[in-house]
Amino acid sequence: MSNLDLSPSEDEPAGSSAPGNGMLAVADEASVELPGVGELAYDSRHDRVGEVMALWRTCAVLRPPGGGMEWEVPLGYMHSASPGDDLRARVAELNANSRWGL
Repeated sequence: MSNLDLSPSEDEPAGSSAPGNGMLAVADEASVELPGVGELAYDSRHDRVGEVMALWRTCAVLRPPGGGMEWEVPLGYMHSASPGDDLRARVAELNANSRWGL
């Protein structure tokens, strides 16, 4: 896991990082514990689980655990995946593949 400082910089106005405006939601604490590269993360915005491929200042790049297309998620919408999150994502993927005969 990695600790990233999510506090606004001196040149960012206070309150400018609200969810829904495409910016990172600033947590009440000075830093938030995030999954590291190679760990599973849950994307609450897309309701998906993915493996962290890269971490940037404001977002992360996730990839489905079995491989596939990568996507970006703002750090404010991401947290470590619980075993239940992982299981739900794998069942959803299997169900989707069975509908298409894969």
